[in-house]
Amino acid sequence: MLRPGYTPPGRKALSRRLLDRVLDTINDGLAEELDCKEVTLVQDGWSDIHNQSAIASCVHTVNKSYFVTAKETPSNKKTASYCASLAQQAMSDATNFGCIVRALVTDNEKKM
Repeated sequence: MLRPGYTPPGRKALSRRLLDRVLDTINDGLAEELDCKEVTLVQDGWSDIHNQSAIASCVHTVNKSYFVTAKETPSNKKTASYCASLAQQAMSDATNFGCIVRALVTDNEKKM
């Protein structure tokens, strides 16, 4: 009502151009903060109330944690080799920020 000539961005602009711009800004900031730092990769899996499962990974420095990736895994059987492949992919994603993964921490489940 205050600006009748203003047209807010539509869902396509938000989901593509604007969201990509925000993601690039965040990733650039992460790359600056994590450049040449030694980190621990932390990976955990869980299921929601609808029994849809996911595995998420983050890296932890001495005093801060950073989200790296999350993957829905509804149809894949959570074997040790599958979880290891997700951890390897998360390590690869983390090194794209310039950090050095020195350790991996998972939850206390047998297959992890």
